[in-house]
Amino acid sequence: MPKEGMMLQYDTSDHDFLEGRGPRLYLIGGVDDTTNEVPFALFFLKDGTKKI
Repeated sequence: MPKEGMMLQYDTSDHDFLEGRGPRLYLIGGVDDTTNEVPFALFFLKDGTKKI
C-alpha cells in the first residue's frame, strides 16, 4: 500500500513459549505493509483477540 498504516498483516505464532510451566500462549503480531514495522505484538490465551 502507498501509505503507512493503510494495510496491516496479522499472524499468530502458536508455540509453547513457557515451556510447559504455564498456559499455552499465542503471540499475535501485526506488520505494516509499507514500512515492515511491527506496531504491536501481544500474547493471548486464545488464537484471536475478540473479547467474550
